[in-house]
Amino acid sequence: MKTWKRILALAAVVIIVGMVIATFVMGITGSKYTLGMFGLTFLVVIQVFILLLFMKYLEKKDSELDLNLDSDGSFRSNAGKKNEDS
Repeated sequence: MKTWKRILALAAVVIIVGMVIATFVMGITGSKYTLGMFGLTFLVVIQVFILLLFMKYLEKKDSELDLNLDSDGSFRSNAGKKNEDS
């Protein structure tokens, strides 16, 4: 899982850096697509950020779910247990 994350992170960095360079070149040359490329670059960065937040949320949910599994993989419920604090 960590290998895939690193590969995807590297790909995202390469894409974002490429888009920033392309936007810079378009801005220098006076292309009519500069503003659109700037907006697209901005949206891609926001989407990557949202994806990272979503992945972090899913990992947290997954680790919470793992805490409720017995050693044989069956789900352990706390419904029938008495509260130990009282």
